[in-house]
Amino acid sequence: MHVDDPFYPPMTYHWIWSVLGWMALLAVVGWAGFIWWRTRPARPAPPPRPVPMNPGWRLARAKYDTMAQIDQIVWECEQGRIDARTAHRQLSAAMRAFVDDVSGAATSRMTLSDLGARGPGLASVTHVVHQLYPGEFGPDPARPIRPAAQAAKAVVAQWH
Repeated sequence: MHVDDPFYPPMTYHWIWSVLGWMALLAVVGWAGFIWWRTRPARPAPPPRPVPMNPGWRLARAKYDTMAQIDQIVWECEQGRIDARTAHRQLSAAMRAFVDDVSGAATSRMTLSDLGARGPGLASVTHVVHQLYPGEFGPDPARPIRPAAQAAKAVVAQWH
């Protein structure tokens, strides 16, 4: 006796569906990889090479700027725009800023004794600051500005 088998095997899908499934999976993985690659931190670029400059150029520019600043201070004092005490203070600040810029010494924070203790490298600066102190801190406000300015300009001009 022949009985109909009530069991039917599962239906198979067409092969194209397997291919489309794998392509969709690859597309999702590819998209995730693309997003990761585009949003990762960039490698730091190597620092650019410094442009070689003539070291004398910087010194010459600092000398020129300081000389012009000293001339401006003298002119303002002689025109009566600033008093002699202020002019002496500004001369000291201009010369010390020049020395700080070209040598790296922190002379703007040094007293006269500190400058003298630094040795022969700052001897000329010490001498000019010694000339400027009476005009800055002394009781006589009428000290002439020109001799102090000439001494400061000599220090700037002879700096190497």
